[in-house]
Amino acid sequence: MMLPRLLIGLFFLPIPGLLYCQGEQTAPDAVLTYQAFMNLVRQYHPAALGAELLVEEGNATVMGTRGQFDPRLSASSKDKNFGDQTYYNLIDAGLLIPTATGIDISAGYEQTSGVYLNPERTLPEKGQMALGVTIPALHQLIINERKLEMQRARLMQQASLIGRRVLLNKLLFDAAIAYWKWSGSWQKLRVYDEAVSAARQRLLATKESAELGDIATIDTVEARTQVQQFEIEQLDALLKYQELTLKVSNFLWDPNGQPLRLDFGAQPEDVPVSDDASLPALAGILPEIEGLSAWHPELLLTLNKQSQLEAERRIKLGKTLPKIKVDVVLLADPTDLQPTISDYRLGAGVQYPIFTRRERADLNLTDLKLRQVALDLQFKQQKQENDILTAWYKASNTFRQIGGFRNQTNNFLTLLEGEQEKFFLGQSSLFLVNAREVKYIKSRLDFIDAIFKFEQAKEQLRFELFSRGEGVITPNAQ
Repeated sequence: MMLPRLLIGLFFLPIPGLLYCQGEQTAPDAVLTYQAFMNLVRQYHPAALGAELLVEEGNATVMGTRGQFDPRLSASSKDKNFGDQTYYNLIDAGLLIPTATGIDISAGYEQTSGVYLNPERTLPEKGQMALGVTIPALHQLIINERKLEMQRARLMQQASLIGRRVLLNKLLFDAAIAYWKWSGSWQKLRVYDEAVSAARQRLLATKESAELGDIATIDTVEARTQVQQFEIEQLDALLKYQELTLKVSNFLWDPNGQPLRLDFGAQPEDVPVSDDASLPALAGILPEIEGLSAWHPELLLTLNKQSQLEAERRIKLGKTLPKIKVDVVLLADPTDLQPTISDYRLGAGVQYPIFTRRERADLNLTDLKLRQVALDLQFKQQKQENDILTAWYKASNTFRQIGGFRNQTNNFLTLLEGEQEKFFLGQSSLFLVNAREVKYIKSRLDFIDAIFKFEQAKEQLRFELFSRGEGVITPNAQ
């Protein structure tokens, strides 16, 4: 009888929609889309929040360095009384204004009195005003340490901005890879769910046919074996899906800083088969890599470090020079505040280590660091170019593989349908049909693997190009 074979064969027919990883639409609240997931990671993940702290740290560094130019007020008073006599009374107040040129401007007021006052401290009764400048005659004028320190602080601030981008890029890459692996495991689980459901219904139909005597009883063993095999593989797929669900949960946090955990019923969005527009779209984000060091954050960090070392070298070079300072102070009566060049106080000083061994050693160490950074930059330039090209070729090749796996799946489907037709006509066996079905299921799984390997390859390319989240990077983006 043909009817029992027809009933059994109906449970082999595939669901065409799943051939392209597109199934039933689930409730919106049960689906976690890729974009929603990435937005949650960017906004609330502790590593993303920590990356923002780098920017604040860089700003604090600049603010602290600017403090060397803050004006400073000073005031002091000294008194000594003994035996009903005032030995001395000293009042000294002043304002010091450091400048970016290394020259310090000062203004002050002094008043002194007493019986046993040091003669050199004797001043008019109303006190004395002073306006002066301190000039670094050699060291600070040739190598302006204050300006170089400010330059280093700004470089550190810039490095913090680049570092934030590096951290975010790595975090979003890891999150995206976790999402696509989870999404692939969900699609595979759906394939096994449908395979198990069809195999169980086929087993029931086989039992009914065997009881009617239309097929051999041994065919029920064959059908049961197929169910058991699919059930075992379904459990493996379920375990993988649950494991990857938890890994995706590692990236999810709420606005209050509390970790979130996805339910095992949560689903990723369905991913359609990539079309011919996918690869040209990737080519659009591939910049000219010859000028890589002008825009790539990893290389910019190395260049930033090189600039910091160059500023540090100039500071250490200055320490090998003699330190000469000249103080010029004009004096005036506080009542008229009209200083003249005839009323002044001069001072000068020099300091210089005879052998400068420590200073020269520090300078040599900085030179060695600069050489090392130059070598690192050369190596990283070459490595980054190769990493970008490797990611590009991987994305390109995995994209091309999708078409091959699609054709393979369609061919296995044709073979399965042909074997089913032979089975309806009594020219085949349940064993052969099951064997065809196993190969068809495997080809569908391979097709799913190809699709999600392509998604991961695209993420790898975005990671190498730093093109995620802040717009497409081009050589002129910096």
